[in-house]
Amino acid sequence: MKLRYEQPITVALIFGVVGLYVFMVHLPQKRQLKRLEQEYRRQEEKFLRAKAEYSHLAELNKSVTLLRDVVGHLYRRMPAKGEFGSSLETIIAGLNTSKLITEEISPQSPKSAEKFSELPININFKGSFENICVFLAGLENLDRLIRIENLRLEGDAGSTPVIKAKMVLNVYCTRS
Repeated sequence: MKLRYEQPITVALIFGVVGLYVFMVHLPQKRQLKRLEQEYRRQEEKFLRAKAEYSHLAELNKSVTLLRDVVGHLYRRMPAKGEFGSSLETIIAGLNTSKLITEEISPQSPKSAEKFSELPININFKGSFENICVFLAGLENLDRLIRIENLRLEGDAGSTPVIKAKMVLNVYCTRS
C-alpha cells in the first residue's frame, strides 16, 4: 500500500519539476529564439535590399578601374613637353628597319590643346606590302602615343610589288 501512496507524490513531484523547467527555462528560451529568428530575418531582408540597391557598384568599379588603366596607359606613352625630336628619330629608324624607301618626312606646326600638344607629320614612303605592315606594327609598339590620322596606299606604276604610301601621323606630348 505504501507503494501506491508514494507513486502519486513521485508523479506530482516529477510533474512539478518538469512544469518548473518548462516555465522557468524552456518557454523563456523559446521566446528568445523566436525573437532572434525574427531579427535574423529582418537583417537578411535588409541585407538583400542593400545588395540590390548597390549591385551596380561592382560594375561601376570595374569601369572605373578600366578607365584608370586606359588613362594611365595614355599618359605613360605620352612624351614630356619638347620630346618631339626623339619621336621623330624613332619613326625614321622604324622606316629604315622596315626596309622602306622614304620619299618625304615633313613635320608640321605643333597644335596645342588644353592638356597636350600634337605634332602632325606628313610621311611619304614606298616598299612592299609586308614591309609596310611591319612598319605600322612597329608604330603600334612604340613607347609613344601616336595616331595615324590618314593613310593612303597606291600601287606604284613602275614596279608591281611596290606600294606607295602617304600618311599623316600625329605624335602627342604633354603640355606641362
